[in-house]
Amino acid sequence: MIMEKEAEMEMEILIQQTIAAWQLQNRKLNALLNKISSEELLTPIAPNRNRGIYLLGHLIAFNDMMLPLLGFGDRLYPELDNLFVGCADGCADHYPPADTLKMYWYLVNETLTVNMSKIPITEWLAQATNVRVNAFEKNPLHNKFSVLIGRTIHLSYHIGQLNLLF
Repeated sequence: MIMEKEAEMEMEILIQQTIAAWQLQNRKLNALLNKISSEELLTPIAPNRNRGIYLLGHLIAFNDMMLPLLGFGDRLYPELDNLFVGCADGCADHYPPADTLKMYWYLVNETLTVNMSKIPITEWLAQATNVRVNAFEKNPLHNKFSVLIGRTIHLSYHIGQLNLLF
């Protein structure tokens, strides 16, 4: 019983640290968005590479996907997939204005943050909603916690790219 309680406390610490890492990456991107103008977001990261506006839309779409994956309800902006997930930068005729995308960014992440604080620790190891039961039984690593870890890494990677705008 004592070992079980210790393991639960260690798991809680690990999950809280991971949520804190996700929040740190969000704060980093928020700080960048406060520095980057709408015009700068239209600049390619490097010649023949993604523009900042595409990366922002891409990150919004992927964070928005976390809402149903973690059991928080429907996505807020599923229409962004056609522009930023299934399509490379430049394949769409136009993108939403940068200020609109920035607002979407803040709303998606506020929704995630509020809901993450409500998940019981034991629920983080439950299957992500996009994983079939038999697949989860074969590999329980397809859980909500792994979604959070993966999206934190994804966010960090693209923040590195956006830093190249300076």
